Amino acid sequence: MYSVRVFLITILVFFVAETVLGCRECGGYPNAHIGCAGYCYNRCSNYQLNTPENRATCPPCELGWACNEGYVYDDHIKECVKPENCSAEGLKSTE
Repeated sequence: MYSVRVFLITILVFFVAETVLGCRECGGYPNAHIGCAGYCYNRCSNYQLNTPENRATCPPCELGWACNEGYVYDDHIKECVKPENCSAEGLKSTE
């Protein structure tokens, strides 16, 4: 019975840690999830160009990780942030 409790507590700790720390496959970024990878018009440097016409030119989805809804990728700090929190360097990035 003791080993079952230890096992369940261990599983619970890992579940809570992943929930709190973010997606493990996403580099631990709390504002990212597994999904359609790529940053076509969702980087600090280009999110203002995110229009239906421009999105039509984006490459097809590849499985990977992406920023959560309402977040964009800042190439300078290598993290998903709210657009208003983009670094000055991220806004200018051409990556």
